[in-house]
Amino acid sequence: SGEAYSSITPYLWLVNIGMDATIGSRELETDISTSDIFQNLQFGAMGYIEAGKGGWGVFVEPVYAALSDDVTVEVPVAGERELSWDLDQLWLDFGVVRQVHRNVWILGGARYFMLDTDIVIGDDLENDSSGISTWNGFVGGRIIAPLSQKTQLAVRGDVGFGESDTNGRFRAAIAYFLSPSWATTLGFDYRKDDYEVEGERVDYALDTDWYGAVLGLSYT
Repeated sequence: SGEAYSSITPYLWLVNIGMDATIGSRELETDISTSDIFQNLQFGAMGYIEAGKGGWGVFVEPVYAALSDDVTVEVPVAGERELSWDLDQLWLDFGVVRQVHRNVWILGGARYFMLDTDIVIGDDLENDSSGISTWNGFVGGRIIAPLSQKTQLAVRGDVGFGESDTNGRFRAAIAYFLSPSWATTLGFDYRKDDYEVEGERVDYALDTDWYGAVLGLSYT
């Protein structure tokens, strides 16, 4: 039947974002670094929780960040104005894992992605709010293999399907056990999400790559 288990891993994702946008016939490309994100970060929370028994398990993994900034911009006719922007972003993965071998698991679940922005330019100019949200299912697997008495390697990958044109994720991490219950983790996480949106005036497509180092602390 197998013993019951549970684990919780709060972590820090030092993410960089590569973004290609097509708005109508115009193409834009931008990169947002980890330092850019931390400079404008207001709040962030992320972690992984899993529990199971008998070779089956369930998991949930939220990644939330709120960013904002105030800058001065030159507006035609109106002159200089203060521009304030706020951004809320959420990834939410949840699903089921099944152990098929001592070190091999298969997994499947759902992935929700939300991105909301609010832009305010002065007190006398029109403001703008926009939001994007996508739902995707995913299937994949993971391998957890011991490297020594105190270290182990965990590799996970999945492919998504649903509202996004392309969706998927890859993560590799090494855990170092401080005790039988506590471990530190160091790894790399990459996520891909491409989607198209039909706007009221113009359609646009957004191709995003999210990648960076992951630092965590696990309790089992």
